[in-house]
Amino acid sequence: MPSAEEPALLYATICLRALALWGVVRPAMLDLAVVGARTTAKAFAKDVFINQERKLGARRRSDTVLVSTINDADQGSADVAFRTPLAPYEKSKSLGSGGSMVARLKLKGIDGRAPPGVEPAA
Repeated sequence: MPSAEEPALLYATICLRALALWGVVRPAMLDLAVVGARTTAKAFAKDVFINQERKLGARRRSDTVLVSTINDADQGSADVAFRTPLAPYEKSKSLGSGGSMVARLKLKGIDGRAPPGVEPAA
């Protein structure tokens, strides 16, 4: 399996070889440049990986306030209140893991069909 820095290294090497063909870089300098490009490509790939991890971590820690829907509200009251954010393990339990959106909506009974005993509009 290729490492994270290999695509960046390949790109840097191709660019340097093209510059050598066009006469911008001397072939004797190319080997030194490739060694430098490896170091640069590796550092770049590491930075990209770290930034992706930071973004993913920020998404995991989002403090979005959840709003109850009519389906979640108590049938006896029409008032829909704000709820406090769930802990990460509660979010994963309530949202479920995997499965299609259509399947989840069908499980909740929101699949577009009329409820039992109600005639669909013509």
